[in-house]
Amino acid sequence: MQFSLDEYLPVEEAALHQLNLTPLTVAIMILKLFFGLALAWSTYSAVSLYQNVRRARALGLPTNILPVSPMNTIWAVSEPLVFGIIDKLPFRLGSLNRYGRRAWHFHEKATSHLELGDAFAIVSPREIFVYVSDPDAIVDIFARRADFARPLEIYQMLAVYGSNVSTVGWSDWQRQRKIVAAAFNENTHKLVWTESLAQAKDMLQAWTCSADSGVEGTAQDTRTLSLDVLAATGFRKSYAFRSSNDPASKSNASRGYRESLKVVMDNSIFMMIAPPKILSLPIAPKKWQRVAQATSDFKEYMMTMLNDEKDLLKKGKSGTGTLMTSLIRQSEDSKKPNADSSKTLSVQEILGNVFVINFAGHDTTANTGIRHVSPRSPPRHPGLDERRDKGGTYFPWSDGPQFCPGKKFAQVEFVAVLATLFRDHRVKPALNKGESEANGRKRALGVCEDSEHVLLLRMRDGDSTRSVWERVEGKPEMVTKAP
Repeated sequence: MQFSLDEYLPVEEAALHQLNLTPLTVAIMILKLFFGLALAWSTYSAVSLYQNVRRARALGLPTNILPVSPMNTIWAVSEPLVFGIIDKLPFRLGSLNRYGRRAWHFHEKATSHLELGDAFAIVSPREIFVYVSDPDAIVDIFARRADFARPLEIYQMLAVYGSNVSTVGWSDWQRQRKIVAAAFNENTHKLVWTESLAQAKDMLQAWTCSADSGVEGTAQDTRTLSLDVLAATGFRKSYAFRSSNDPASKSNASRGYRESLKVVMDNSIFMMIAPPKILSLPIAPKKWQRVAQATSDFKEYMMTMLNDEKDLLKKGKSGTGTLMTSLIRQSEDSKKPNADSSKTLSVQEILGNVFVINFAGHDTTANTGIRHVSPRSPPRHPGLDERRDKGGTYFPWSDGPQFCPGKKFAQVEFVAVLATLFRDHRVKPALNKGESEANGRKRALGVCEDSEHVLLLRMRDGDSTRSVWERVEGKPEMVTKAP
């Protein structure tokens, strides 16, 4: 009696049996495919790197070579893990150790230019980066926007909720920029000043009430202040400042504006390879699902505020007077008869720009703030103030036609906060047992120097240094009424 073994096997196993494939054979095939793809990618990268090195050297510039592009998405996500291993090696890997980290500019400062000259190149398989320190050349680069176009692919991680002024090309940028820039008006800046003074006063009150052991959580507190100012100016949502040492702040598990925005910003690079649709899958780890939930929560919050503003404007009211109000009013006015329809923003573009304003206005201000209130002795740079008067030497808000539209917003907030903190008080490090004040300041400076680049430059552990705030003797009480 003859019979077929396939009749007694599941379909998948029967197919493998007919092809004479065993699980081990399949595994070997998958490994071969993987190594084949890895070899093909390595070969392509090596050839591309060779070609880019030749192109860079043809420029006559000193070159440093990286085996992988800093803009590679997988590298950007895995870089901290990779360098956690590389840093433990008993030897260095040349340019990779020096220029492979996203924060290498901060750690190198002017060292590379002092060694290599006013211009040098870093070459990867994907790009050639040319770094320039000559002020006249920098001014020329900013002026020639057509020849030196902004690499938009770098900014696509900011298109979480839609395109915005940071992610679009020149023609579309002009349209969006006119509308966004109009939102940063004197009414907005007045609100920024008032809210910054109030938040800084409350933060100082919390810090001066701390015990002699010093203030902990300075970095978290500056981020909270920055978020609170943005909440008030962007959505007319006022929050009472709560220090990270306040038990009430630890017990608040709200998924509102502030917490959702923080989670989204902290995971923007990760979302480049894992968008929210993937993060929200039932099989995804809980941490991933929390990121997806925060992304959804922040969008829902923005949509609620957008619809509320539209309802107020439809009723003939002036709205809440926030950044959201201005963006919507500009877009709605362009829909009227005989209006310029090119000056409108879609809903997705409004959401995209609201997000990027929050992103840019939060991390930049908070990170700068913690560096200025840290109890350290900053290094002196003789002649720096004189050089800043020359174009191409100091441009924290970029330069040229595409400079940051929120420049004055940041300046107003920064001045209000620092003036409040240092008008009547001074800060010093909380000293460890047997430690001198000079060594304490040196330790605090070391914490500032230990920085990493997430989306922006950030101290790795800004809360590890405790600080003591003391009132300056003979100073009058601070005026509480905002000017």
